[in-house]
Amino acid sequence: HNYGWFDDEWLARLSFHPGETLTLKNPAAQPNGRMRTTLLPGLLALVRPNRAHRDAFRLFEIGHVYLPAADGRCDERNRLAGVSFNMAAQPSLEEHFRQIKGALEDLAVAAGCGPLAFVPQTAAVAGQAPWLAPGHWVELRRGDRPVGQLGVLAKPVAEIVALEGQVVWFEVELDALDGAVFPSPKYVAPPIYP
Repeated sequence: HNYGWFDDEWLARLSFHPGETLTLKNPAAQPNGRMRTTLLPGLLALVRPNRAHRDAFRLFEIGHVYLPAADGRCDERNRLAGVSFNMAAQPSLEEHFRQIKGALEDLAVAAGCGPLAFVPQTAAVAGQAPWLAPGHWVELRRGDRPVGQLGVLAKPVAEIVALEGQVVWFEVELDALDGAVFPSPKYVAPPIYP
């Protein structure tokens, strides 16, 4: 479990500027005064310490992000994010990516929300997060609605996060994956006679 705020020192190392955030009046420490708007920086910070113990691992977090609302209040959302690290060249980066993509497809089926579309993103967007390198990520959509992202870290960010190796990441809006429970529970009356 990560904290609900950003670590400004880590954000500076990633060259990530989250834009407008909610600010704590009395933060636990000076560089931890802004509430997080994404779970990924906290998970990416855990890759290097964990790679000292394992050559391959997966970490995930279900947590809240805090977005500033138009009326000045807090728009709190539930998200699921994860990182998958592999030190070895096998499986290939493409196969590593496809494994995580398959897990997200399974999650959508289990959540009963139908299939997700994976739309490649090739254009750079001003001010976007450093893990959103053009050609290195896809947008997850449920119908026409964006519900998350999935990608691989481009080399400059991967070197900061893990020194070497492959890092695949994802972040999904959990509240957007609402659907019928799968499989749907069926009630069967107990027999009258044993």
